[in-house]
Amino acid sequence: MTPHPRLMSHLQSAEDQVERARQSWDATDLSRCAQCAEHLHQAAVEIRAARQFTGEATFQGADSASKARQRLERLQNSVNRLGRLVDSAIALHRGLALHTGMDEAVSTEVDA
Repeated sequence: MTPHPRLMSHLQSAEDQVERARQSWDATDLSRCAQCAEHLHQAAVEIRAARQFTGEATFQGADSASKARQRLERLQNSVNRLGRLVDSAIALHRGLALHTGMDEAVSTEVDA
């Protein structure tokens, strides 16, 4: 009474990518934010692939189906939450770069 083996493989891969994303997450380092975003993207790809196997016909037991779907939903929620953090951190970095660049441009114009 187990879910489709490919579903379980995709779920495990997505969980691994989410864990890598958590490990690489550092809001103060833009390159680490980018690494985290890439891991989250890969997790999302695995989640989409896993969803192909969540139909009733791919399970031999309702309990297995329910547990796999719950696992899938937890993963999706984790990706969404961490994705919002990454997006916010990247936006902050871009805003700081823009602000810093504008200050330099203003001080150069005044000095000239």
